[in-house]
Amino acid sequence: MMTMEKQIFRSILILTITSGLGIIWFRFPIGSGLLLGGLTAGFAFRLLSLDAEQLLKGYSQGDFSSKNFLRHHWKGFLKRCFLYAVALTISILNPHVNFLAALAGLLLPRLAIYYHLFKGRIERGD
Repeated sequence: MMTMEKQIFRSILILTITSGLGIIWFRFPIGSGLLLGGLTAGFAFRLLSLDAEQLLKGYSQGDFSSKNFLRHHWKGFLKRCFLYAVALTISILNPHVNFLAALAGLLLPRLAIYYHLFKGRIERGD
């Protein structure tokens, strides 16, 4: 995993755990939903980075034809969609997990990416 991906993954986990555990004290269903969505999204982000690294490495070495490259790409995409579907299904069926909070938790990687984007721009002076 590259250094920026490690930083983003670490930010996802910190953001998920701190916000989830902070909110769980006040409203358990919202905090547990945020934890479920955030941890699922963090795991899906890790899978995305591993799949991208494997695809780029294999394609640059000539191990993948364009057809195999596309097939491998779709398998990774469907794995991540399955993870999202499982997390949302659990949040719908379980009365102790809030659906909207789980949905918001799935968006935490985007917040971490935007955070690092703005942080990098500020450090560079752009």
